[in-house]
Amino acid sequence: MNFGSIDPWMFAAGLGFFLFGMRQLEVGLKIVGGGWLETTLRRSTGHPLGSITVGIIATAILQSSSLVGLMVLAFVGADILRMRNAVGVILGTNLGTTFTGWLVTAIGFKLDLEGLAMPIIAIGMLGTVALERRAMARGTALVLLGLGLLLYGLSFMKDSVEVFAASLDLSALTGLHAYWFFVTGFVFAAVIQSSSATMMITLSALHAGIVDLPSAAAIAIGADLGTTSTLMIGSLRATAAGKQVALAHFLYNLVTAAIALFILLPVLEPGLRLVGLTDPLFGLVAFHSFFNLLGIFIFLPLIDPFSRFLERRFVRIAPGRAQYLGKTPPQIDTAALAALEAESVALLRGVIALNRRCFRLEGPASSGWTMRFGNHNPSYEEAYATLKQIEGEVLDYARRTQTLSQSDRVAARIEHLLMAVRDGIYSAKSIKDIRANLVEFRHLEQDGIRAYVERLTTHMRGFYSGLEAILDSDETVAAERTDDLHRVDGEFMRTVTQDFYRDESTAALTDLQTSTFLNVLREVDSADRALIRAVQALNQQTA
Repeated sequence: MNFGSIDPWMFAAGLGFFLFGMRQLEVGLKIVGGGWLETTLRRSTGHPLGSITVGIIATAILQSSSLVGLMVLAFVGADILRMRNAVGVILGTNLGTTFTGWLVTAIGFKLDLEGLAMPIIAIGMLGTVALERRAMARGTALVLLGLGLLLYGLSFMKDSVEVFAASLDLSALTGLHAYWFFVTGFVFAAVIQSSSATMMITLSALHAGIVDLPSAAAIAIGADLGTTSTLMIGSLRATAAGKQVALAHFLYNLVTAAIALFILLPVLEPGLRLVGLTDPLFGLVAFHSFFNLLGIFIFLPLIDPFSRFLERRFVRIAPGRAQYLGKTPPQIDTAALAALEAESVALLRGVIALNRRCFRLEGPASSGWTMRFGNHNPSYEEAYATLKQIEGEVLDYARRTQTLSQSDRVAARIEHLLMAVRDGIYSAKSIKDIRANLVEFRHLEQDGIRAYVERLTTHMRGFYSGLEAILDSDETVAAERTDDLHRVDGEFMRTVTQDFYRDESTAALTDLQTSTFLNVLREVDSADRALIRAVQALNQQTA
């Protein structure tokens, strides 16, 4: 094998096209994803079985699990697809890619996606320039441009190692242990960025008698794991969510490969004889499909805990986290209460600052934000995870303080502070849940719905400013200001909901869009009420 034949500049150019295409695809999806694309995806992937089915069908049509995986990476990065749904699609892609082997084995057919790259790039590039002032059309053009650049980049990387692929002599591995064939499949698929191409070469070698069936099966197992490198590359500059998708793809393939290599491969030939499959080519593709199907059955009941595990990865949490608790021992009642009060206020300011970001409102940074993150500007995910971490530290510190204290007054005050913290985090979660919906409505072309979003945004600017003022105010006026803010907020929510029902300009919305916007209003109202309760609990003194 001649590694010197690899053209490093061509490979680097392919990598550049690949990453740049990934970026354009995400930008385009953020623009168009608020409409039919998001609706279709969410309807199709709302249930794990639906997600898996989408992954199978999409990969079977496109003949590329890597490409579907990259699309999922972009969807998650654009806040269109949730992690739970993305994991389901990822599970389906591996099984979908086995259709290539069935097609080649049965009728010798192979779809060439790379040939589509140039026209897709041409249409996408011209559309991006010509349709610059039309948001949705430009977004669609960017999606096409990104897709074309992805294909073009993959083609460059494959062409740069073409001689290397041609120089791979599988006959040199004759007589070696199956694990060496597994390593060969892994490395080869990682280099050429395609498990399907590796499978085609393996089928050819098996048909020519260069390798036997167990060795070919080991190569197929390694190829499935090796192709995870494509998503790893695609996630290099992705958000935390993008890296989580790439990790899901790798871990799923790692577990599936381990089961196939150590449990299924030793019983491959007896198993095929048992079901009456004597053709080694069909035996190989049947084995490939079977261990991927088995992987789906193993992971299907674990999708929810697996998704929660992934969502905790790659989210940097500032080492300082809680600002005041570590400086005060919980054994000293008065000092511990003061630390808890200061931390609760800082957390509520952090919630307000985070909620402002969802509405794209500029405002004062939360107290201690610089202390928690330094000069680093945290992403939304980092900031939310940090607030959740602080909540956990407050709960732990409060329990220790209550356990060590014998005072009923201290215990009652701690309960009020914990109520404030829990309601604050509840508010942050409610706004987080509608974050993607707010993006969707900002990009809709209907002026009516955008006017309501602007109206809601203007109200929230005043609401959050009012809360900041209450947190800064004296206790004697805080209660009165809180009641006034609660009344004004409640009146606005009732009025805007009634106006939305009566407004004829919203008739152009689909039923789903109408229902979604009303849900946005309900979640905002719930989040606002939670913050009001948090401030009230914070200011509630005990006798």
